[in-house]
Amino acid sequence: MGIECLPLHFFLSLLNLQAQRIGCRCCEQNKANKLVLNTDLLSSRRGALALPNAVWWRHTQQFGGLMDQYHTPDESQVAKLLAADAQAPVAALNLFWFAERARYQPEDPEYGTAAGDVSGREVYAAYAAEAGPAITQLGGHVAFSVAVDQVMIGPQSMHCDTAAIMVFPTRAAFIEMLSAPQFQAASRHRKAALANHMMLHLDGTPFTSTS
Repeated sequence: MGIECLPLHFFLSLLNLQAQRIGCRCCEQNKANKLVLNTDLLSSRRGALALPNAVWWRHTQQFGGLMDQYHTPDESQVAKLLAADAQAPVAALNLFWFAERARYQPEDPEYGTAAGDVSGREVYAAYAAEAGPAITQLGGHVAFSVAVDQVMIGPQSMHCDTAAIMVFPTRAAFIEMLSAPQFQAASRHRKAALANHMMLHLDGTPFTSTS
């Protein structure tokens, strides 16, 4: 299956949606497809009924702030990703809030075991070790990963633990990474490690330019 046909099927799985494609003759017509979503089946890994990007967790532990919890993109964000230039470089700015303890789910092999009784930071280290090869094999790399000192401008609820930028030579490479079996298998560690996760896509040209 070509990279142009991959994203729709993968992201439907990623978002845990059941969908029916209507009037589609080939994957190149994705933009014209109508997507019928059964919102009764939209649920987070926490088992709670939710709409895309709905509130799964209220951030009240730091600075008394309120903050929605996110782990996956919503439908409009996926559509924008797929409509963008697939050959343009992209830099993914990640903001990480680590869970105090790992949040493995019943379907995860670590659930209820000593291996799962660890901190969120420890679990994220396991995720980085497993997912790293899937990134580098596609030409991606971590430009930096650093602790956040403070919020200088903006709400204090945005005070995350770590900020990191992953750089990919093309947007297609980013999408292909998401579909890699090794990356998908490692994703359970990311979800267990993080209380919250935000990602912003930046123009990757400054990070990939050799001039």
